[in-house]
Amino acid sequence: MSVLLALTLPLLLGLGWLSWRDAMVRQARLRSRLALLVPAANAGPAQPGPLRRIGDWLADSPLVGSREVGLLRQNLYAAGFTRPDAVDWYIGFKMVLAGLLLGVAALWVQIGQPSATSALLVLLGSAVAGLKGPDAVLDQRAAARRAAIDRGLPDALDLLVVCGEAGIGLELALERVASELKRVHPELATELGVTVSEMRLLADRLQGLTNMGNRVRLDSVRTIASTLSQTMRYGTPLGRALRTMTADFRLARQMKMEETAARLPVIITLPMIMFILPSTALIVAGPAFLQLIDALRRLA
Repeated sequence: MSVLLALTLPLLLGLGWLSWRDAMVRQARLRSRLALLVPAANAGPAQPGPLRRIGDWLADSPLVGSREVGLLRQNLYAAGFTRPDAVDWYIGFKMVLAGLLLGVAALWVQIGQPSATSALLVLLGSAVAGLKGPDAVLDQRAAARRAAIDRGLPDALDLLVVCGEAGIGLELALERVASELKRVHPELATELGVTVSEMRLLADRLQGLTNMGNRVRLDSVRTIASTLSQTMRYGTPLGRALRTMTADFRLARQMKMEETAARLPVIITLPMIMFILPSTALIVAGPAFLQLIDALRRLA
């Protein structure tokens, strides 16, 4: 009975989640179609969902704290979640997921009747998985987004060099590069668009470049922001600075690729020993070993 419940409960939860997701997708499509018909001025404020309400209450409580909320906001933005209420949704989702996993674990303990140590480990493991599992997924997504931005930097620098040599200003050049890279590198194009907007709205235009480096948290982006800031502050020719920076980036990328290629022999040694060497030994020495067994059997 316990095995049957353990097999059917995840299936039922998965089917329920799929049906809920389909319903949410249909509601989102219906809201988007209604938004085209109803003017924006007449639309009332959106009611927060239960996850957002839970997250908002926990974010304001001493359980989370303002410092943790700030770190979560930075991590969510680095992962691509730019909505103002992303922190509330994320905290509420973590709490609901932890409660759901704890409930499933408690049901398993109630049905399976394991030992006290096993029950305690299962309950603690489910709570840790619910609280720390989303953080691991968020860090992985943020790392993937930073890698995508890093891959698009050489193309952006080449386009900036062309715009700088054509006599276009920095803001217009960044805007043009963002529009050109929108389909190829959408993450980098989004960051450049936000940077251009900040440079036009803030009193200090250099603060927009500094904010871009703080948002992305990549050394290469910080270097670009610092170089562009010095160019705007001291009046250095933009084309020359960008060309020098592009050459440095190409050299650094070439050295990184050479370092990765130099590590390959060490990395493939263990798979060769575990998989290739036994197969080769079996093919080469297998017939001789069989002949030796036949010769010993005849002597016996």
